[in-house]
Amino acid sequence: MIKTLHGMHKRPDLSIEDLHHHWFEDHGPIVATAPRMVRYVQNITVPESYGGSPAPTHEGASMTWFESLDDFWYSVDSGGWQVQKDDAPNWFDMAAPEGHSVAIEHPIVDGTTHSVMVKAILLVARAPELSLEEFQRRWLDEHGRLGAALPGLRRYVQNHALAEAYGHAGWPLSHDGWSELWFDDLPTLQAAFASSQAQALTGDGHGLFDSSKSGIVIARERPVVVEPR
Repeated sequence: MIKTLHGMHKRPDLSIEDLHHHWFEDHGPIVATAPRMVRYVQNITVPESYGGSPAPTHEGASMTWFESLDDFWYSVDSGGWQVQKDDAPNWFDMAAPEGHSVAIEHPIVDGTTHSVMVKAILLVARAPELSLEEFQRRWLDEHGRLGAALPGLRRYVQNHALAEAYGHAGWPLSHDGWSELWFDDLPTLQAAFASSQAQALTGDGHGLFDSSKSGIVIARERPVVVEPR
């Protein structure tokens, strides 16, 4: 099973509440018609996270699942995928830096989650001097161990970009993967990111990540029904 990420920004003339409404009610059902899609989840930014720390850089992120990379490319190249691309400018700022990746999931802390939990989605790109292989090894074996020590952490997943996914014109990868870290609520998440363990995690990120490309979404999950096709 492969997994995709699309981080996005709202149009400047929309409120965050309007974006979340139209994203789920109007855009979501269109995306859910993409052929061969297995699962689709909208990660909607928690409004009260604005002005806090960590501060979100994106208004949300979509994640989709496919049985294989070939199935995903088939979907991206289909007319069904083009329909949702045509609808996206109605709600999203297409000129703003977004975030695309296609990855395999690596659970670090394999805990259970529920719908009211809040999670941090961290979009990451490797430092320019690192190969993809070296970056993913250090991210998983060294950085992952530090991330697992965050207080209050319920589940932690790294999503490592597939080497063979780079270069497709329909889905240009902007990031080398993303992390997902679940907490019971927003205050617990914010406390974890203010902890000494988080300081150690940040220090380890120097020389591992390209900080100029980092992004973060503070969100709750909202699944969208996908009919088998």
